[in-house]
Amino acid sequence: MSTGRETTAPEQARTTTGRVWNGRTRDERRSDRHERLLEAGIEIMGTRGTREVTVRSVCRATRISERHFYELFDTKEDFVAAVYDRVIGDGIALLTNAAATPVADRGQALRDLLGSWIDFITEDPRRGRIIAVEAATNPELAQRGRQVAVGLIQIYLDYTSPDPAAEADPIDAEISATVLFTGIWGLLLTWQDDALGNHLTRDELIDRLAGLIERAEPPRRIRSDTGGKRR
Repeated sequence: MSTGRETTAPEQARTTTGRVWNGRTRDERRSDRHERLLEAGIEIMGTRGTREVTVRSVCRATRISERHFYELFDTKEDFVAAVYDRVIGDGIALLTNAAATPVADRGQALRDLLGSWIDFITEDPRRGRIIAVEAATNPELAQRGRQVAVGLIQIYLDYTSPDPAAEADPIDAEISATVLFTGIWGLLLTWQDDALGNHLTRDELIDRLAGLIERAEPPRRIRSDTGGKRR
């Protein structure tokens, strides 16, 4: 039987998202803590390295309790992976947006993608260290990096050749992607540190990288139904 009492807006907020505190719901406070923790992780991983990431150091930097940390991440390793995923996810989103408009000139399309990626890294040097340097020393991040490399190659293939093409063996695709991006990352980091024997401008670097990728001719499309095993 109805009591005739209407539920007020504050009561509805408490029912759906938890108690309101200082004008924010529980979910809003949780989201805020999540973002602050990830940003602290980016700062520590991107300037001091993964080995310097501890639950205590991250909580100290954000003034968030360890209890709240473990409400969001099961382990420190899960947190490190989440930081990596955030950075690489931002980069992939940037490339996906850049590739949204087809370009007739395949060579120019490749150079546009490379330019977007180089700008993404140079705008925040922490990104390059997390994606390349830290991933190289962490087995879980290294595996994630190989998967990302295949995905980035596919973005390039879809962008520069929208017509259907023959599928490639997934093992060949992973090898091509790993070799290409390992070399490209090494070159980018060396260039960013201004440590190349011959100084290159941004546009000169893009031209060199584009030539490298075009000569490598990665497989046109990655087959996904073999589970990575040859038949």
